[in-house]
Amino acid sequence: MTKTKRIIVGVDPDTEKSGIATYSHDELLMIESLPFPELIERLYLLATLPDDVLVVVEAGWLNEKSNFRNTVGRRSDNISKKVGRNHQTGIHICEMAEHYGLEVIRQKPFAKCWKGRDGKITHEELNYILQYNGLPEVKRTNQDARDAALICILHANFIIKVKV
Repeated sequence: MTKTKRIIVGVDPDTEKSGIATYSHDELLMIESLPFPELIERLYLLATLPDDVLVVVEAGWLNEKSNFRNTVGRRSDNISKKVGRNHQTGIHICEMAEHYGLEVIRQKPFAKCWKGRDGKITHEELNYILQYNGLPEVKRTNQDARDAALICILHANFIIKVKV
């Protein structure tokens, strides 16, 4: 029998502000976006808690292919650089979490099956999933925060795919 983690942290890395969602003791505590230094400080603080902590980071670098764009030229180059920087940010988040002694799972990105642009989850869909699982709605979110919330609640053993 595996020991259930008491605190689960989902992270969707980004170069400017990464999405982070924290679940603890049957309660979704927060869904927010943090710049890299603040996210690393949060991981450090979580490592000082007596509870078991699991950090799950979206690991796009685990995908075999990361060039899903139909662009060419300078625009394609800029997108590729941003994707590479996001991947490196995620790798550094994993390294720092492990350095602090936290357990880390590198989660491949979920399939894009939602109603938002490019198959991304919408704020309304996230709130529906939260309500379906008996968790409180959230007021405002950006895409990185919503993705982090999906990662977090999935690893807290909630259902993330429901028929509307």
